[in-house]
Amino acid sequence: MQAELLHPTRSGESGYIRPGELSIDRERIAEYILWFHICLFFFSFVVFFGLGLIVALVYWVAFGTWLPKRQAAALHFWLEDTTLHVDSGVYVLTRKAIPLDRVTDLVLIQGPVMRRCGIWALEVHTSGGGVEATLLGLDKPAEVRDLLLRARDEAARRRTAG
Repeated sequence: MQAELLHPTRSGESGYIRPGELSIDRERIAEYILWFHICLFFFSFVVFFGLGLIVALVYWVAFGTWLPKRQAAALHFWLEDTTLHVDSGVYVLTRKAIPLDRVTDLVLIQGPVMRRCGIWALEVHTSGGGVEATLLGLDKPAEVRDLLLRARDEAARRRTAG
């Protein structure tokens, strides 16, 4: 695995760094989550109730600095042999283990709010249909996609050879 795609050890950063953990930009993810929620509340409540601006401001004051940072801190993505692991969630912890030989496609996405925050999302599609996981804020998304594609091809070769 390429070392520059792995999570660097940063001074002052708390938390356990797993072997093979992919490097992500938590500050940009927190900014994206904040702006996404504000836009979501604003546009949905404007359309339905006309109260979107008030609800968006209340959300920003109540949760604006706390919740997005906690959500970003809860994201962990790491590659272990031929399995991609994804941990996420503040209130409800979700842990997924995705065998790479089930991965059918890896799609890079950057919507308008993501573009404003300078991040990408990498969607992991599996043979079961649909999106199995979304990896937000990877430091080098195209390189991570290529790494996962190579690991997927290696997993498929092992399965057919064994």
